[in-house]
Amino acid sequence: MKNHTSFIEQIMNSSYDGIYVTNEKGDTMWFNNAFLKISGIKAADLLENNVNQLLEKNLIPNSCVINGE
Repeated sequence: MKNHTSFIEQIMNSSYDGIYVTNEKGDTMWFNNAFLKISGIKAADLLENNVNQLLEKNLIPNSCVINGE
């Protein structure tokens, strides 16, 4: 299974599309380099803040946040 996960991560990392994954609480689980390049957000900001904090700090636009309620 680990090899399968590694393979999928390689595919996602090679994508020109930005990919940003959170858990149900909005905590960062994974992102690719294209997301960093497109968004201009630093990796440390993603790792240190959840989606709501990123929104409050105007690091991401409201259009990036989906309300699951």
